[in-house]
Amino acid sequence: MLYVKLDEQKNPIEFAKSYQMIAREFSEQNKIIPAESLFLEKSLQFGYGQVPISEMPERINGKTIMPDIPVKNADGTYQRTWKYVDAVGDPTDLERSQMDLIMKTRRKAYLEKFADTVSPLRWNSWTAEQQQEVTDWYQSVLDMTNDPAWPYMHFPNLPSPIK
Repeated sequence: MLYVKLDEQKNPIEFAKSYQMIAREFSEQNKIIPAESLFLEKSLQFGYGQVPISEMPERINGKTIMPDIPVKNADGTYQRTWKYVDAVGDPTDLERSQMDLIMKTRRKAYLEKFADTVSPLRWNSWTAEQQQEVTDWYQSVLDMTNDPAWPYMHFPNLPSPIK
């Protein structure tokens, strides 16, 4: 399920987003959001309408398919929509730039999940070698963008202290 931000008349005003994207926005504003199952039940109370996931339309040469602002149906439900935009430059360049953005977002979430949650007490309980292993791993994740294979690559394996 996706969700769309609604105005006072319950008309969509943004692109449809996943719960994870909305939760991240709430977190950045220091706001609390309920668990996804409760948010699903009470999304209207938070100013969001539910948008069923739909398949992308057929591809057209020279065009890129982009999500568009959902539409409100006569019965009050919302429908996901798509738009075609002219592809700029080489399609592989466009794909690479899109993948670059995706991977940077994933890298940020990866570091938040595995590194940014390490408490000082846990860090201090590790040996100097374990701390160095985690430090080297962290730097290798940051340096991924310098690799010629970027953005088509996997994240480095987690260091043993974090596993």
